Amino acid sequence: MHNILKLTSSVLYMPIGPSGCGKSTLYHKLRGVQRELHNLSKDSIRCLLYGDDYAKAWIAANNDKDFVAKVKVIYEKMLGEKSKIYLDNTNLSPKIRRYWLTEASKYNYTKIAIVFDVDVDILLSRQVTREDKTVPKSAIYQQVAALKQPVIGEFDVVYSIIDVIRVLENVNT
Repeated sequence: MHNILKLTSSVLYMPIGPSGCGKSTLYHKLRGVQRELHNLSKDSIRCLLYGDDYAKAWIAANNDKDFVAKVKVIYEKMLGEKSKIYLDNTNLSPKIRRYWLTEASKYNYTKIAIVFDVDVDILLSRQVTREDKTVPKSAIYQQVAALKQPVIGEFDVVYSIIDVIRVLENVNT
């Protein structure tokens, strides 16, 4: 396994996991050692475009037929700039991941999956303490059921969150 942090530009990190599993937290940890890492999050873009109230921004984005196209324009610009990208969404199935991976391949990106295997009880307990948003219990169960493991071929490299944490711990020691 090569070091996830030694890769240069043109890297797409795709965390895969349900809401509350730690995807955004990992971005901040990676950003601490890779200052050039850019976050692409539909949640952040919703709030940027429609205001800081997450519930209102969610509704506004769902009512905007062009929201997904706006996100894709931002993504394609990042790809063209050869940015290191952290695609901070749930990314649960190959169908959902396909567009992002296909576009990254056009720009010769190294595509890295980071799988968050977190117990559903932990996911549910984390929803209570979240300050940004609360995802309903039923949605968490749906997300857990929808998660399809990534494979080599779909991605260039597949890591578990445990592997990534070990690498990060070695950087800080």
